[in-house]
Amino acid sequence: MSSLGVTGEPKEGTSKSVPSCQWRVTKASVKDSYTIAVGIYERRGLKDIVASGQIQKIQVGSRQAAQYLGEGGAHCAVALEVTASSRVDVLATGDSADKLCGPVLEAAKLVEPELP
Repeated sequence: MSSLGVTGEPKEGTSKSVPSCQWRVTKASVKDSYTIAVGIYERRGLKDIVASGQIQKIQVGSRQAAQYLGEGGAHCAVALEVTASSRVDVLATGDSADKLCGPVLEAAKLVEPELP
């Protein structure tokens, strides 16, 4: 994750009742800074995504994936399919979610090879 500008160690926790890790990306201004998180959805597949707007089907590495803006447009996410009923979401939350889709896709490319 350091190639994305991540500073500091990951913070483990839960988000929406799923295990997750978060990293902070600090830029020159607070407005340009954001948080990257990786969440594990053990019982929700790509078909279960709740999005604000369109869900774009994409391929990341060898996996089916989906890119979307989260509820209320608060974040941009890439969901990586693990099985038909499970996924790992990589998302970024910041001042402008639509501008974060590029960094999220790059982070998803780093996470994808580590998945089972």
